[in-house]
Amino acid sequence: MLMKLKVNYSPIRKHLKQLGLLTIGLLIALSFLYHNDYCYKLFKNQINVRLQNYFQIDALNFTNNIAHSLDIKGKLWGVFHPVNKSEIIELVISEKNQKKLHELAKLGTKGKDTWLKIKVKINGSLHRAKMKLRGTSSVHFTGGKYSYKIKLSKKSDYFNNIRVFNVTKGIDADPTGIAANRIASKLGLIAPFGKMVVLKINDEEQGHYYFVEHLSKQYLERQHGITNYSILSNVTDWSRKENDFYGSAHISDHDLYFGHIESDDKPLHHIAIGMYKNLCEEIEHNNIEGVKELIDIDYMGRYLALMSLFNDVHQITGDNFKLIYDFSKRKFYPLYRQEQGAIPLFSQVFSQEDIFFNSYANYNKLIFYKSLPNYIKSTNTKLLKLLLSDNAIRNSRDHNLMKLVANGDKVVQLLTETYEQNERVMYPNTSRRVYHFQKMKQLDVFNDFSVLANKYLHYGHIYGSYNLAKSELYFIADAFSQIEIHHKSDSIEPYQVNGIGFDYKLDFKYKYDTIRLNGIKNIGDLSFINLVTKDTISSEHIHINIINDEDSKFNSRTEKMLKANNINFKIDGKNVLIKKGVFKIKSDVIIGPNMLCTISKGTTLLIGNNVNFIIGGSLFAEGNVNEKIKIQNLDSDSCFGVFAVLGKDSLSQVRMNFVDISGGSEITKYGLIFTGQCAIYDSKVSIKNSNFLYSKGDDGLNVKHSSVDISDSFFGYNRADQVDLDFCTGLISNCIYKPSLSDPNGDGLDISGSEILVKKSKFSGFLDKGFSIGENSKALISDSYFESNNISIALKDSSVVYSLKNNFNDNTLNYSLFVKKKIFGIPTLYIPNKVDTALIKNLQGNVFLSNMTDIENKKQNFITNFKDQEKHQDLESVIF
Repeated sequence: MLMKLKVNYSPIRKHLKQLGLLTIGLLIALSFLYHNDYCYKLFKNQINVRLQNYFQIDALNFTNNIAHSLDIKGKLWGVFHPVNKSEIIELVISEKNQKKLHELAKLGTKGKDTWLKIKVKINGSLHRAKMKLRGTSSVHFTGGKYSYKIKLSKKSDYFNNIRVFNVTKGIDADPTGIAANRIASKLGLIAPFGKMVVLKINDEEQGHYYFVEHLSKQYLERQHGITNYSILSNVTDWSRKENDFYGSAHISDHDLYFGHIESDDKPLHHIAIGMYKNLCEEIEHNNIEGVKELIDIDYMGRYLALMSLFNDVHQITGDNFKLIYDFSKRKFYPLYRQEQGAIPLFSQVFSQEDIFFNSYANYNKLIFYKSLPNYIKSTNTKLLKLLLSDNAIRNSRDHNLMKLVANGDKVVQLLTETYEQNERVMYPNTSRRVYHFQKMKQLDVFNDFSVLANKYLHYGHIYGSYNLAKSELYFIADAFSQIEIHHKSDSIEPYQVNGIGFDYKLDFKYKYDTIRLNGIKNIGDLSFINLVTKDTISSEHIHINIINDEDSKFNSRTEKMLKANNINFKIDGKNVLIKKGVFKIKSDVIIGPNMLCTISKGTTLLIGNNVNFIIGGSLFAEGNVNEKIKIQNLDSDSCFGVFAVLGKDSLSQVRMNFVDISGGSEITKYGLIFTGQCAIYDSKVSIKNSNFLYSKGDDGLNVKHSSVDISDSFFGYNRADQVDLDFCTGLISNCIYKPSLSDPNGDGLDISGSEILVKKSKFSGFLDKGFSIGENSKALISDSYFESNNISIALKDSSVVYSLKNNFNDNTLNYSLFVKKKIFGIPTLYIPNKVDTALIKNLQGNVFLSNMTDIENKKQNFITNFKDQEKHQDLESVIF
């Protein structure tokens, strides 16, 4: 007989229950630790790093993937916040080209130069385009999903005026980088920024990608008015020895060698490399004045300010660092391109040295030494260190830095908005925990560096001795910001000084000053004002004792060129006077930078074939009706190069009265492009009673980045455009324009990116356009006469025109509105109600009939604003 055993399951159930409760408790604890910012940061930066180094285990990435797959809240959020159509990029690629794409990806960076034909869906329609692989690291060429550069056909629709763009794998993109670059763009820096999107290829979803406009000619023209340029970047060859030696593939010991620049087939790229060679030589010799001639101080002030607050050395290292050379400005502009959002201050655990180093006193050094440690050896950062060693550049940086710090809440708001705008794409495709951590890290870094910057800018101590016998103050302004000294009686002129300077290594360099105080007895009547923070230094930080020690112990080059051409001249300091006479100029004459060239009335300059006369500062050429100043070709069967004024930062002045210029052409020389026989850049220009005739170059007169006041002048028979104004503001009145008829595309007056009032002028006989207005220009035209032109007034590309009391006779069209460049929008024309609209060809644009009084008011406001305008804008109003 079998006996039935009775099993007691109670102890087993008890242990299983305890195990279950323990497991649940453990999961709750792990979840709490995972979502706690401090614990997550500690595990990421300390524990996980060691697991990777010693065991090649990435526990954090594994945990993030598990958490993302179990993230019910994130998935529900995605259901209720689906991506919209504007966040989806759809490509159509043939089967043949898909196979080719995979083959090219296996080649890595060697497969990047091959373009493949594709189609892109825009607004529901397919458009022709081409694509190629992009990227430098292997992450872009693996996993069957790649990063791409895409160029739409010129005949296609564009993505919001964007023709060329990149879509980069989400694994190598971060919305915090988008946020930083958005701030940079708001500051006016060259900084394309985009958004996260979902990429679809042949209706198959590829995951999240970063969509951003490529640094193309369309972007540079539309956003920054740069039309003639080259992009310079160091050679990208990650097999170089420095990858193993320094631990970074980006770095090369030859980053400041002109032979290490990537080649380019653009026609003028070789000239840009030549200018880069000059820049490298100036850097090598620590010649900051030479470097400053090749950079834009205001731009670099904004660039260095923002760069410091995010502490990202990655973007300024080796082949990441890109320079745009603008031929019109003859200056280099670095691209601002952050990829990593922000980098916390690097420090060794429990290092006393780091505790002292990572302070506001070393604010200028932090990004170079306390960002990413394996980039410390980067050679091309020497340029930025040298710039920061200069007082003028550092003062510009500090003023911009103060505005950013003072408006920190608005910066944070812009950052936060960018995070939120990208959540619909990011949450379904990546870990919410990782995304939150990246945002938190960027905000923490920005706040930490804002605190450091604030301390740096506000620091100020004064140490000195006042010599009663000599009424002299010997002192050191121990301050990082520029200081201005005032006396309450205003008996001495305010005196400005930079107390703490820096050498090219950014080590402190002190300057001890002496100023006379004209018998002032009470030193307490002096005040020391911080010009950046606008604060007066507290008396507790001013330490001045009393001392009585009464009983105690560019012209030579200019001169050479003038003499070589037998010109009668006089040089007095920065003033060059060309005396009255007739001079035959057979070799180039360059008046040095920041000089004033005065040409005496009655003078004639006969300039030889392809010879140029270039003034690097200001020009006063003022004749009269009986003694005109003439500038013309020496030989009737040849033409001179250009007569040009290359101003500086719109501070130079050009005054021309009763000047006749004829027989010139155009040049590409000295790293410059001048397209007219008379070219004027970056100046305040006044031209009256003058004639510009018979130019063989594109323009009779070409003016860029200037303010202009032109009146009672004649522009005629120049080969193409009679007058070309680019990025100018000003008034033009009582001028006459006649064509050469040799170029059917020539215009009377052509403006781009400008704001111009034209009145009482005459345009007649042009085979193309009498007045051409394009590229975001604003123009007001009144009381002018248009006769026998193909098109009297042409409006293009986002321009706005007000037309008032103009007369038209025998023109094919009075007005034509159209879009020439797709990177711009449609133009707009305002005309009086009573104007006959029959001769308007409205291809693409808006025409509004307005009350004559409204347009007359616009005219008066225009004149008033031009006369009263300041030549700079407050940075805060531009950004925010």
